[in-house]
Amino acid sequence: MLATEGLQRHLLTELQPAYFRRFHKMLQAIQQDLLPLGVTMPQTDRNIAGGYFIWLTLPNGLNAEALAKRTLSEESLVIAPGPLFKVQGEDSSRGMRFESDLRLCFSYLEEDLLVEGVHRLAKVLRQVLHEEGPSK
Repeated sequence: MLATEGLQRHLLTELQPAYFRRFHKMLQAIQQDLLPLGVTMPQTDRNIAGGYFIWLTLPNGLNAEALAKRTLSEESLVIAPGPLFKVQGEDSSRGMRFESDLRLCFSYLEEDLLVEGVHRLAKVLRQVLHEEGPSK
């Protein structure tokens, strides 16, 4: 594959366009379902993307690990809470705490399933915010 440039061709003609579509489809669902709930995204220019993940920050200091447990139990949805990616022993005073962050992967599942996952996440988040009430 390397000698015939088959790998490069596959990357350019198959994988990059698929990841592009998946990223934008998931981003559209996030903008529609999660941003109105107070979720924020650290990247300011959403037209430029790299990697296979979208990072989100939950509103009101909500705990990402607790939300991940609820999405699994209530919606059979696996999401990655930010603390999974924290480097052990790193100084948390540098702002790298992750307790209210989520990392959503868009590289594996098809577009419709990504959108469905965002809808399910929003459903659980809406319920959590309702339970928390306006005091937080």
